[in-house]
Amino acid sequence: MNKLNKILLMIIALSVATIYGQASDNYQSSITKNEYKIAVKSDSQITKGENKINVKITHKGHVVQNAKVLFSVYQSDDNVIEYQSNTTDTNGNHVFTVKLPENGESNYTVSFNRNGGVIRQLRGTLKI
Repeated sequence: MNKLNKILLMIIALSVATIYGQASDNYQSSITKNEYKIAVKSDSQITKGENKINVKITHKGHVVQNAKVLFSVYQSDDNVIEYQSNTTDTNGNHVFTVKLPENGESNYTVSFNRNGGVIRQLRGTLKI
């Protein structure tokens, strides 16, 4: 019984370390709708200036390669900056270098379609 307690304690310690070891400053958002999942994440903390944003689109667990993806950032002065991607990197991400000119919040939408089909969207907010 003593050995079982040690194993359980080790599992709990590893779980806690995993949860708290994740970078909490990195942005992540996702939505699943009609068997499609759109995940948006940054590799580092969102800052003023250029930020690398990864968008991964999956359908039934498989990466969608042939999608036209539009990442739109809505700024406080009612300007909209749009970034477009038609290709993925080796991890299946559509990578965008998004420039955020000011501190505060910027709303965004990620829209995509495959072969001119139905347009699907995710909305969120980037906070600096």
